[in-house]
Amino acid sequence: MEKDKLPGNLWLAKWNGSENRALTFGNKGAAHPRWSPDGKWIAFLSDREAENEIDQLWILPIGGGEAEKLTDLKGSVDDFAWAPDSKRIVLVVHDPDPREPEKKGKEKKTLPPIVIDRFQFKQDIDGYLTDRYSHLQIRADDSQTRTAHLWKARRSVAGVVARRKGARLCYKAWR
Repeated sequence: MEKDKLPGNLWLAKWNGSENRALTFGNKGAAHPRWSPDGKWIAFLSDREAENEIDQLWILPIGGGEAEKLTDLKGSVDDFAWAPDSKRIVLVVHDPDPREPEKKGKEKKTLPPIVIDRFQFKQDIDGYLTDRYSHLQIRADDSQTRTAHLWKARRSVAGVVARRKGARLCYKAWR
């Protein structure tokens, strides 16, 4: 067990529990699997190529093959939802910590102090709350393969779902 972390891998099974098959392997882990609406892909979050433990979005063809990394963002992908056409994915992306060095190879410097300017300043798992927020971005699968911001403001977003029919998203936001 590396760094007090227990990695999880994705498995595929029938509803009755038979025909279990591992989809991912290794010690980096994978989380939050979601089927594409057309049933051809499974998307998931993993930090398998990152030394800084920042989750990115990966897709795996259900017919077999290697997982493909879809995002390479500075901040971590916290959540995502497929569009009904399976050609777009909306992402909840957390801002990177500006106080952290971008590469692990850089020498360790003393971090500046945290300025607390709000009533709720600390949260379980996250620790001290800073000016980092989570934002909505959309990843379109077309010839340009682009990622664009849907909503960026001084408040965080959590949990996003796409409507099965139509062009609507539902998400939670707070100040």
